[in-house]
Amino acid sequence: MKSGLQARKNVIHKKGGPLTKEQTMNAKNLFVLTPNQEAYQKMLHDALRDKIPHPETGIPMRSFVEIRDATLTEINFDKKKLDKVIEAFAELEASIRASGTGQISTEKLAELFLAFEELRKEIEGLLKNPYFDIRKYNEARTIANALGMSGLGIAEEFGGDGATACYNIIGGEEVSAIDPALALAFGAANTLAMKPIELFAPQELKEKWLPRMVSGELTGCYCQTTPRAGSDVANTEGRATQDANGNWLVSKPCSFITGGRLANVGLVLVRTPVAPDDPRRNDSHYGLTMFLVDMDRARREGTFIFHRDEHKAGLHMSLTSAIEFVSAVADGILGTLHEGWKVAMYILAASRAKAISPQAIGTGEGVSELAHNYAEQRTQFGLKLNEMPTERERLLKIDAGVNMSRFLAWRAALLLDEIGGLDSRPWQMEASCAKLVSSEMAEWAPSEAMQLMGGTGYIMDAKVAKFWQDGRVIKIYEGTSGVQCIIIMRGLLERLGRKNLGLLGHPAFKYSFATRQATAYQLARDWPVSSSGWPTEEEEFSSEMHRAYDHCPELQIAYHKLREYRYAFLVGLGKTLQDFPPDPKGVTFPSPYFKFAYAFALLEGAKLALWELAFLTNQKNEAPETSDTARAETALGLAKKELRYAEDYREDLALFPALRKKIETEGKLKP
Repeated sequence: MKSGLQARKNVIHKKGGPLTKEQTMNAKNLFVLTPNQEAYQKMLHDALRDKIPHPETGIPMRSFVEIRDATLTEINFDKKKLDKVIEAFAELEASIRASGTGQISTEKLAELFLAFEELRKEIEGLLKNPYFDIRKYNEARTIANALGMSGLGIAEEFGGDGATACYNIIGGEEVSAIDPALALAFGAANTLAMKPIELFAPQELKEKWLPRMVSGELTGCYCQTTPRAGSDVANTEGRATQDANGNWLVSKPCSFITGGRLANVGLVLVRTPVAPDDPRRNDSHYGLTMFLVDMDRARREGTFIFHRDEHKAGLHMSLTSAIEFVSAVADGILGTLHEGWKVAMYILAASRAKAISPQAIGTGEGVSELAHNYAEQRTQFGLKLNEMPTERERLLKIDAGVNMSRFLAWRAALLLDEIGGLDSRPWQMEASCAKLVSSEMAEWAPSEAMQLMGGTGYIMDAKVAKFWQDGRVIKIYEGTSGVQCIIIMRGLLERLGRKNLGLLGHPAFKYSFATRQATAYQLARDWPVSSSGWPTEEEEFSSEMHRAYDHCPELQIAYHKLREYRYAFLVGLGKTLQDFPPDPKGVTFPSPYFKFAYAFALLEGAKLALWELAFLTNQKNEAPETSDTARAETALGLAKKELRYAEDYREDLALFPALRKKIETEGKLKP
C-alpha cells in the first residue's frame, strides 16, 4: 500500500506536477494537462483496468472493471450458507432413517434451527439490499488504497500527497468512467470528511484522525441531511448540548448518508444553543456547528443507531444509510462554535467542483465510449449506426456535453487552488455551474446512449443501463439542480451590480427600451460576470478567439453567435426582472430565473468549449479537426436551445394569467 502511494507521489511531484500560484489561472492549465497530470491519468486508467497485486499477499486482485461487471452478474448471496442448510436437512433425514422411530434428537433439531436462522437473516439482508456486496466493495477499496486514492489532495504531513484539486478531478473521472458508485464512495470519504478535517479541525484532531484515514484504515462520512431538512440545511433537526463536564453531546437523525454504516468518523452539522443576548440569534445560518464524532466510540457506548441501508435505483456499490446519533460525545469542533454554516457551504462547494462534477463527467465518458463502440459495430439497413446522420448527431451531443462539463469543473478547481482560503463565496458560482451542467448531462447522456443502442442498451449486460441508473441521482445530491440555479442566479445578479440591473430592466428603475437594449449590448461584449478569481478571463478568451480566425474561420462565426446569445440572455433577464421582480428577502426566485440560470451555465460551458478549440488551433498553428470544431459548435447549440426555452417559458408565464397564477402565486402562504 505504501509503495503504491509513494509511486503516485513520485508521479505527481515531478517537474510539471502540482499547479503553483504562478501557473494556475491561465488557458494552458485549463485545456492542457501537465506532463505529470497526463502520467497520473494514464497510470490510473491502466491500473483500474488491470490486475494489480494485493498490497499484503502479492496475489493479483480483480480489476475495477471485473468488480464492476461482477456486480451486474453476481447475486449478493452467500451460497455456502444455503449449502449448510441443505447438508443439515440431509443429515436430519439420515438420522431419522437410522433411528427407525421417525424421531429426531433435540441436539439435531437445535443445529438445524441455527443453520436455518442464519440463512433467514441472509435472505432478509438480500431483500433489503440486494446489490451491495461488502466483499466486492472491500476489493475495490483495497485497490483504491493501494493506488493512494484515499490520500489524494491531503497534506504530506498526514501521509497524503499534497496534490491540487485538479488531481481529484482526474481521479474521480477515471473511477466513475468504470463505476460511478465507487467514485461516489471514495470521493465522499475524501472531500466530505478528510479534507474538511484537514482544513477546519484543530491540529490535535488532524494528527489523531488523518494518518489513519489516509492509509485506508479508517473511513469517514458527512452527516448533513435529515428526514426534514434536505436542501433546507438550516432547518436541521440535529441538536447538541453540553453536559456537566463540558462535553458536547450530539443528537441527530441522518438520512441518505454515504457510507454511514461502515464509517468510523462522522462530521455532523447540528444546532447549538445561542445566548439570548447574542445579536445574531435570529440569523437562521448562525447557531449551526460542525462536530466530529468518533463513530466507533458511539457504537461502543450505544449512542449510535444504524437504521438501514437504502435500496436505491442505482449506485449499488455505494452504501446509503439511515443512521442516528443519540447524545453521542463529540470529539471536537470543525471551525468555530455557531459558525458551522460556513464550514458546510465550503465543503459542498468544494465537493461540487472536484468530486461530484468529475463523477458526472466520468458517467458521460463511460457511456460515450460504450455508445461509440456500439455505433461502430452495429449495422442496420446496410449502414453502420455511426454512418447515420441522426445517430452521429446523438454521439456529438454526448461528447459536447462531456467536454463542456469537464472544462467547467477544471475552471472551478483551478479557482479553488488559486484563491484557497476557507471562504467559498468567490468561486461557488463557478462550482455550481460545473455541478449543474455536468449532473444534468449525467442524466441525459446515458439516455441518449441507450436510445442509440435500442433494446440492447436496456439490458444490464450492455452496461449503459447501469450508467443510466447511477447518473440520474447526481443532479439531486450535494445540492439539487434547483439549488445550483439559485446560487448561480444570486451570484450573477451580484456580479452584474445594482446599476446594470437597473439599466437592464429592474422595476425600481425607469429606463427606456433603447437604453435597456444598449446596456444589454455593452454587457454582452464586456461580460462582467466572469469569475472574480480570474479577472482577465474574458479578455484572454476574446484575444485567443481573434488570433484563431485565420486558421479556423468558423470560430469567428461562433464568437459572434455567442455574443448574440449573451445579448438575448441579458435582454431576457431584463424582461424577467420587469415581469417577475425577485423578493430581496426571499429564499428562492420566481420560476423563470431557474431556466435562465441553466442557460447561463451552458453559455459559460460553450464559451470554454470554443476557447479550447481556439487555444489548440493557435498552439498547433493549423486548422482544427472537423470533429473538434463540430463538438464545440454543438456545445454552443446546446446553450442556444436552453436559452430559447427560457425565453419561451418566461413569455408564456407573462402572456397567460392562469398559468402564471398556478405556478407563481397559487398556494402561497399569506404573511
